[in-house]
Amino acid sequence: VSTQSTGGILGGHIDPGEQPEQTLHREVFEEAALKVTIKALLQPRIVGDSVIISYACTTEGFGDDQKVKLQEEEVSDYRWIKVEQLSSFRLTFSELPQLAETALQIIKN
Repeated sequence: VSTQSTGGILGGHIDPGEQPEQTLHREVFEEAALKVTIKALLQPRIVGDSVIISYACTTEGFGDDQKVKLQEEEVSDYRWIKVEQLSSFRLTFSELPQLAETALQIIKN
């Protein structure tokens, strides 16, 4: 989550010939130098003229600031937070707290 202006999560557009899972791994690594393990696909949704595909994931680098290396032209700042704290940020899309809660439940089970 960005601590400046509007906050959101890592992600990006699918490149031609790329599968959504490949995009997830590429974008998270490019933007924060983190590797993720996909646990589940969350409900895809349409926002404007885009299809948003979200996943419940874990990362080896969670909570470890030494592993995070931001791609500064894409991400200006970050912070590890609890799901309950999401509502205190101005977010890029309003469904983020509910998506994060769903992902957390999947990961815990």
